[in-house]
Amino acid sequence: MSVALVTPPTELLSAHNLFRTTSLDEARDEVARVFCPHRLVTTSRTGAVDTVHNRVHLGHLSINYLDYGAEVEIDPGELSSFFLIQIPLAGGSSVTCDRTTVISTPDLASVPNPTEPLRMTWFDDSPHLLVHVSRIVAEERLRLAEIIWASLVKEPSSVPLGDAHRAVIDERLADHERNPNDVVTRAEVLAEARRG
Repeated sequence: MSVALVTPPTELLSAHNLFRTTSLDEARDEVARVFCPHRLVTTSRTGAVDTVHNRVHLGHLSINYLDYGAEVEIDPGELSSFFLIQIPLAGGSSVTCDRTTVISTPDLASVPNPTEPLRMTWFDDSPHLLVHVSRIVAEERLRLAEIIWASLVKEPSSVPLGDAHRAVIDERLADHERNPNDVVTRAEVLAEARRG
């Protein structure tokens, strides 16, 4: 598949190079060390890749520039332990998570659910910026949000509100009074957030 080609950007994070290789097997092995084991094949006419991977590690997240230099198919299965925000910097990719496929472009990033099977095709001339975030960090933040929510419910008057916030609350209360059965419970919101 082809997408509107944007001029490929300058290589990002070049001062933080992990590796460069023309070997498909080496590219797969090196990328697997950072993310997870996966199947990697090239669909280019020549069968060649020219891979570069640059990475800045920031604790529980990392920012990565990855370019295979050719069209490749990537099949990691479930990511399991991390979220992966994928932003094509040029070209694009086809990202299939479970049974949903998204064509990702420089205008549309993808964030696959880490608990569902993932398959991707990165199109030719499609370097990506990848943000790798540990699921533990995301889930810890959700637990922190639950603690904050619980404290607000105990003492709602302790939360200072400006006029704009009061107007939004008044509007939402009026909408609820007009449609009292159109609600989503806190439990439903939290369950949806945990599903990803």
